Amino acid sequence: IGGSFLFSSGKPYTSSKELYHDKHLPAYHKADLTLSYLYPLFQNKLSVFYISLANIYNRKNILGYRFSDDYREKAPVNSSSPRSLYFGISLKLL
Repeated sequence: IGGSFLFSSGKPYTSSKELYHDKHLPAYHKADLTLSYLYPLFQNKLSVFYISLANIYNRKNILGYRFSDDYREKAPVNSSSPRSLYFGISLKLL
């Protein structure tokens, strides 16, 4: 069993033409979980079966903002990492 938690305070960004790095993005965080199982599949060669869940609580982190030319409108740029489940096997054949 393995897990990870990533946390980062919000990075600064510029919200107007007059000010530089005057505000901060919301904090970035996500949690992942992995389950692995070792098994001698072929003639005592170890194989690893695994299943992982990335971004467990499906957080939509804001990576930055896209501003209009006059800075009056802003749109968030979100991370493209939704909750994901993946699985597989790793074989040692030699």
